[in-house]
Amino acid sequence: MTFICALRDVLDPLFEHTTFAPLEVEPDALEYGGALGDGRVVLFGFYHGLARRTVTAALWTVPASTPGSCEATRYAVVERHRAWDYGPATDIDGLVRGIVAEVVAWLQPPGPTSGPEAATLLNG
Repeated sequence: MTFICALRDVLDPLFEHTTFAPLEVEPDALEYGGALGDGRVVLFGFYHGLARRTVTAALWTVPASTPGSCEATRYAVVERHRAWDYGPATDIDGLVRGIVAEVVAWLQPPGPTSGPEAATLLNG
């Protein structure tokens, strides 16, 4: 199983009841897009560099006031970016779970971590 397949196996069920959906699925890339509860459009991708044994994740946001979706990527702003290196003995499933946990945390609003104010932006 490739990193991209392993990531998708974890992310698809997680995003099943949200606005997020895969936009591009390639052997070395997986990109999702969706809207947060505050109206911002979010694009994020995972890129696997097999030769360098690296997985990279990037998250872009598009302001809610951006004109038409055709123009959206023109206004996208990189919010987060991170790369993970791995070796031959790396637990791939463990690394994938860690990557997904971090990227999903990127989608959470800043502020309280419990109570009604802590509701996720994922559920619009």
